[in-house]
Amino acid sequence: MNGRYQQRQPIGWLFILIGLMLPMTQAQASWWNPRFDVTIETTTNGVDADSPPGSELLLGTPITWTYTVTNTGRRTLQRVDVYDRAPDPNSWWSGRLTKVCTLRRLKRDESQRCTLEGTAKEGQYRNTGIAVAHGRRWWQWDRDVDRSHYLGTLGNPSIDLEKTTQGQDADVAPGPELFVDDTVSWLFSVTNTGDVDLTNVVITDEQVQPTTTSATIVCEIDTLAIGQTQTCHTSGTVIEGQYQNVGKVTAQGHGSSVVNDEDSSYYNGVSVNPLAALPSAIPSSGGAPLTVIFTPNATTSNAIIRYEWDFEGNGSYDRSETVGRDQSFTYNTPGTYNATLRVTDNQGEQAPRVW
Repeated sequence: MNGRYQQRQPIGWLFILIGLMLPMTQAQASWWNPRFDVTIETTTNGVDADSPPGSELLLGTPITWTYTVTNTGRRTLQRVDVYDRAPDPNSWWSGRLTKVCTLRRLKRDESQRCTLEGTAKEGQYRNTGIAVAHGRRWWQWDRDVDRSHYLGTLGNPSIDLEKTTQGQDADVAPGPELFVDDTVSWLFSVTNTGDVDLTNVVITDEQVQPTTTSATIVCEIDTLAIGQTQTCHTSGTVIEGQYQNVGKVTAQGHGSSVVNDEDSSYYNGVSVNPLAALPSAIPSSGGAPLTVIFTPNATTSNAIIRYEWDFEGNGSYDRSETVGRDQSFTYNTPGTYNATLRVTDNQGEQAPRVW
């Protein structure tokens, strides 16, 4: 058969395949084609991390890999194919190869970019940007590679629980003194003190003293953002004696990470004493003029805010004070007198006593 036959394209692709498979430095590649020279810079979220570990990225963080290709030779590059090679346990030779883009006609000293999107995985990650440049002829080509790294982490999830009883942070016994059969209120405040959002937040409460009971769920929170605080409430009836319960919280961080915290709270339940005035007088009898010292005794579970005295028993209170002090009164006229002490507590209850 007359004429000449050249099978150029298969040979060209053979060189490209060899270039992708075999490592080659920029100087070695340029030795083949001194007029054709290309460089590539690969960045991860804008960071040029040629060496590990690179930036720390939370699991699931969006990633943009940017590949900047520059024609550093003396001739226009007709086409530059950009690839990304990432680790792949199922690939025995070079990892997972992804075609990112094709750049057309890069003039001398011109740069062009293309990007690839992804999300952060857990652990140390490395990928390699590859640029394969082509001239007008099959032997006119060059190749460059640039690695990039990041470290995928679960972050530092953390949570804090603070529990109060009747508004008091009673972490140690005995706590506030409360009356039996009154209502007691507990407040649970949870704060995300870590650097990742938390999900599936569950707050429970468990009675420890006087007897241990199973934990009950107080509330559930779907999402607790970084630095966010949320509160939950529950209430019960005061029982007599020393009481302790423990608030607990669990929450889900990134991946399989779970965080928790707990906080105890106490109160002391006491029986209610009815308000009663129990004054005494010394002496209780004698000749006129008679000076008598009155002592304002009283029983109550509340605070007494007023003491009123009627020394002559005529229904008119001679003295009124806010503190309980001994009183002196002189009877100048002989007779029988029924003195009265009336006390008032901070709940508005009054109790008179005549004697």
